[in-house]
Amino acid sequence: QLVTFPELFLTGYSVGENVSTLAETIDGLYMTKVRNLCKDHEIYLVISFPEDGQDGNYYISSALIDPKGEVL
Repeated sequence: QLVTFPELFLTGYSVGENVSTLAETIDGLYMTKVRNLCKDHEIYLVISFPEDGQDGNYYISSALIDPKGEVL
């Protein structure tokens, strides 16, 4: 009931100059879709994604999402 994905699974590892268009917040479009999948399938999921820190910086972040779609 726990699914894990490799680093930067959604975007691929070499985001380079595209980081500004690929990075998103924890409530971004693709992260919302992933959170909904957790709810639909009642699973925990660990995913890595390029995060827009909204402070002018980008981060390689990981999130643990529970079966309710909440980020822990």
